[in-house]
Amino acid sequence: MVHGADRGTMVTEWRRRVHEGWGDGRHWHTIDGTDALVRRVVDEPTSATEVLAELGRRCALDGHSLDNVTAWTAELIKLSPRRVRRRLDSRDAAVALAAGWADGALQRRHSRAAGFASLGALRLALIQHYERCACLGIDPVEVSALVVLDADSGLLSPVARAAAMEALAVHVSSHFTDGEPTAATPTGRVLVLAERTPDLAREVREVVIACEASPLLAGCLRVLGWVERLPSDPTLVVAFLADLAS
Repeated sequence: MVHGADRGTMVTEWRRRVHEGWGDGRHWHTIDGTDALVRRVVDEPTSATEVLAELGRRCALDGHSLDNVTAWTAELIKLSPRRVRRRLDSRDAAVALAAGWADGALQRRHSRAAGFASLGALRLALIQHYERCACLGIDPVEVSALVVLDADSGLLSPVARAAAMEALAVHVSSHFTDGEPTAATPTGRVLVLAERTPDLAREVREVVIACEASPLLAGCLRVLGWVERLPSDPTLVVAFLADLAS
């Protein structure tokens, strides 16, 4: 096993190289959400193909090209310990990365058709919410909250997973129809910036019940829903969303 300090140094250096080569674009939010995956592949080399498939899927969901994803992975391979590098730099690993990317690209098309925004768009909506509340002199935490709906579709095929997310979108839109910013995460969660009302928890439960009864969501391991309190400090929004998307 790679020691924690060495692993942390490797991840930091990988992030530095990606930043140096590709700058501060929207890919940086994606990279922020992959730390746990990268650390896992270092600690568990036998899971390399599974982790690369998930990395490819998440990057495609965020709209990144396969060429860029492959290039970022190549930088990671260069920095990896020899025993890890052998597994990452293999045909099976390359196939897994491409297959995961194709899966994510399909999900992205369905998510966009279902009306989901990107996490970047939701982050911007949250920042604007804090700014509006500051101008009005009201507490942003008291007037809004983030609804989280989690359909664990990881074991489904790409087509079935896309259909499940589309069904989830239908149920979400039937309860949150006032233009609330809504985004899908790479891990299959749906996040809704909603007004904090006395009925909010009940509405979330109704969405979960409807999802559990849907044939298109029957293959999901579970469907969960809850209300997250927004951070009081707007500078914590990025970390807040990254944690929910991991």
